[in-house]
Formats: sequence, structure tokens, C-alpha cells
Amino acid sequence: MRCDEVLLILPEYAGEDEPFPREVEVHLATCPECAAEEGAYREVLAHVAAIGAETDLLPPRFLEDVLAGLTRPDRVRGAARRFAHDRSARYVRARYAAVSLGGVVVGAAAIAIIRRRTARRAA
Repeated sequence: MRCDEVLLILPEYAGEDEPFPREVEVHLATCPECAAEEGAYREVLAHVAAIGAETDLLPPRFLEDVLAGLTRPDRVRGAARRFAHDRSARYVRARYAAVSLGGVVVGAAAIAIIRRRTARRAA
């Protein structure tokens, strides 16, 4: 199997208890890049599982209520307008926090891309 084929299959099997198909197992044993990608999937799934354990402390129907609120466009538009245009200190701080978080995400993505390209060139 080729790397692109294996990378398409990884999300399906990484979180499952069943083993990968034999061809994928052989490829993962011989390709360090794909094996590292599989490890990254398993790590992310472990973090998501840990977060899931923490959300058990939320009140009942919390997720359903949040999703219901997000699916009502009039409420979302109103909240977005208040967030974007209100000059009160609460919203100003929230905007700074949102912009800072966006910068962190962009920076982390850039670092990940650079590290991946560097690793590919070294191999």
C-alpha cells in the first residue's frame, strides 16, 4: 500500500479495538511517517476521551441546549452583532481573547506545517 491510501484509512481504524487490515499493518511497520501519523491519531483520541470524562460533570441536557441555541440563526446573529459592535469592557476583553486565541491557532498550525516539512526533507 502507498502512504496516501494508508492515510485515508487511519481515521477509521485508529480509535477502534479491531486491528488494521494486514496490508496497513505491514505499511505502518515499514513507514515511520505513517506510523507517526497513526500515533498522533491515537494521542488525539486519548485527549478527546479525557475531555469526555470531564464533560460528565455538566448539567443534564447542557449539550442539547447549546446546540439548540446555535441552530437558531436569529439568536446567533444577535449575539454576533453584540460581540462585534458592543463597546462595553466585557465584550472588548472577549474580542481580545478571541483574537489572541486565533493567533495561537494560526501559530501552532504554522509550526506543525514547518515541522512536518522539515521531517519529510530529513527522511
